[in-house]
Amino acid sequence: MINYLRTALDEGRLKMDEYLDRMGQATEAVTYGDLTPLSADLPGTSPIAWQEPVAPAAVQPAPAHPAAAQPSTTVSRHGFAGLPAPLRAVWTVWASVVSINLVIWVLVCATAGQLIYPWPIWVAGRGRRAARYLNFCLTRPAKAA
Repeated sequence: MINYLRTALDEGRLKMDEYLDRMGQATEAVTYGDLTPLSADLPGTSPIAWQEPVAPAAVQPAPAHPAAAQPSTTVSRHGFAGLPAPLRAVWTVWASVVSINLVIWVLVCATAGQLIYPWPIWVAGRGRRAARYLNFCLTRPAKAA
């Protein structure tokens, strides 16, 4: 309802004081009936009664012969998207730390007027080694019994 009132404000159908008053009433509303008077004088459909149309589900015909059915394919995600969430978090933290250190190094070089020792390489290398170790431990296949 508040988004609907915000749209009415943006379109010029409500003044700011009317919007603030109706927004306060909308946040204090307990039932849908309390919300109806807030949009009754605004043109367009009521946001309470209107719903998004739902697209019908696609129905695939069954194959004539079971042998003709193709095996289901699973989507295999490779790279960063295929990692478990904890590993994505570790790699994101590593990339963030390296990026911050690299920016600091560039700023120091720019203010010094010369290239200085590239110390972010040490931060990147050690953190990468730890993240790769975690990646190896968490993604290796289980041993067969």
